[in-house]
Amino acid sequence: FVKLVATVHDLTHSQFPQFHEANNIHRAEEGMQWIRENKGTYIAVSESTQRDMLKEGAYAAHIPEGVDRRVFFPIHNAHLKALVRKRYGLPEGPFLLSVSTIEPRKNIQGLIDAYAALDPTTRQRFPLVLAGRKGWRSKLNIPKDCAGQIHFTGFVREEHLPALYTLAHGFCYVSLYEGFGLPVLEAMACGCPVLVSDRASLPELVGEVGILCDPESKASITEGLGQLTQTNRAEA
Repeated sequence: FVKLVATVHDLTHSQFPQFHEANNIHRAEEGMQWIRENKGTYIAVSESTQRDMLKEGAYAAHIPEGVDRRVFFPIHNAHLKALVRKRYGLPEGPFLLSVSTIEPRKNIQGLIDAYAALDPTTRQRFPLVLAGRKGWRSKLNIPKDCAGQIHFTGFVREEHLPALYTLAHGFCYVSLYEGFGLPVLEAMACGCPVLVSDRASLPELVGEVGILCDPESKASITEGLGQLTQTNRAEA
């Protein structure tokens, strides 16, 4: 007899269906129904997801995700950092970084709009690098006055992520909802200061060491970005 154990990363399909296509919602609902019918045991990767499960009448044990510290740590290899900087067309100086699929839930447009509200001198000193594949509804509006300060890398290979996080002055993750938020933990493991949303799982990830913002407030994100640019960061 083998007991079914299912790990639940988030419940976006039911909590925020507007962030999913209809077929994704249907597949997720079918999967959850199958687990219930087979009397499965749930694991939630965050306290936030655990609470969301309870709202739907299911108990889940809380077992958080983590990062492999043999992979994610501050990179001091100058050759590797130079290779990553060249391969992904990164700015030569300090920059702010976000790593995620480009889709509505990740609030990339909100980040861009808040970044555009920074004063021009700050934007010139700290370009914004957006790393990740395009997802659904990935079209973005880039304000003309800061188009040259926003850089898209596309997909970044996992073995290059630690160097990318190390090179960044600060990491931004202003998602509207997360079940966990692994890139935040990866960035922190590489010594990168972080700005995150004050929603769902993200506050529990960063504790007292991260900067929090309201992801639905441009002013709040802009203020957080300003704080991030003022953090002390060891020379990358």
